[in-house]
Amino acid sequence: MKKCVRVLRTTHYHRIHELLTCCCINGITLNKEKFTVTETRVNFCGFILSEEGIAADLGQFAALQDFPTPSNLMDLRSFMGLVYQLAEFTPDITLTAQPLRPLMSPKCSFLWTPDHGQAFKCVKQALSSPPVLPSFDPTLPTILQTGACCLYGIGYVLLKDHGSGHL
Repeated sequence: MKKCVRVLRTTHYHRIHELLTCCCINGITLNKEKFTVTETRVNFCGFILSEEGIAADLGQFAALQDFPTPSNLMDLRSFMGLVYQLAEFTPDITLTAQPLRPLMSPKCSFLWTPDHGQAFKCVKQALSSPPVLPSFDPTLPTILQTGACCLYGIGYVLLKDHGSGHL
């Protein structure tokens, strides 16, 4: 095991050296405060990457939980943008947010109803404590789950079977 870790570490350092050499040759400068090496936990684009996997930054969840009830289309679009950024952590979010989608259409007037309020609360609740997504493991079985919408849409999700029904 130690030999394997040593090989990975050597390969990693070699790739870092290649990257820095390439930057130097091409006149690319890096910000010393932003460029980190050998970190075990990194905050990147609103996500926390670590050995455990990928987790959303807690600041995003605080922003989501504190988000006021939308009073217009712009507010709803801001809320849904945040929701969609975190949606991969909760598989039920697409169904939970379904009642809010018609309000986002430019063909509909924005009229907030109790059903929208309930969906808004349910979405916030569904994203209140999402799990950490495990890192990709090529040795685990992979499942490609597909779906199609009757109007122009095709979607897919790549799932890894971690055993005990945990995808």
